[in-house]
Amino acid sequence: MAASGPLTMMIAAGITKYLVGNNFNRADLIPVDMVANAIIVSTAFQAHKDSLAIVHSSSSHANPLTWKNYGDYFLDYAKTSPFEF
Repeated sequence: MAASGPLTMMIAAGITKYLVGNNFNRADLIPVDMVANAIIVSTAFQAHKDSLAIVHSSSSHANPLTWKNYGDYFLDYAKTSPFEF
């Protein structure tokens, strides 16, 4: 979900008070550097092939993170490192 960063900032700023959803759904969040590396590697792998492969990059099965865990980690971090606006 590409919107998780801006949503987190909106919550931190107090613009958004709550989100509707299931706390125990997986939050498939991947750092942008890992996605960029996957694009580079898959492009190099496909460079001299006649067929096209579809590459999927996710982390939910290898390292599951629920939205509740994400919120808890964010709150713990925000308490130790408050935001300045």
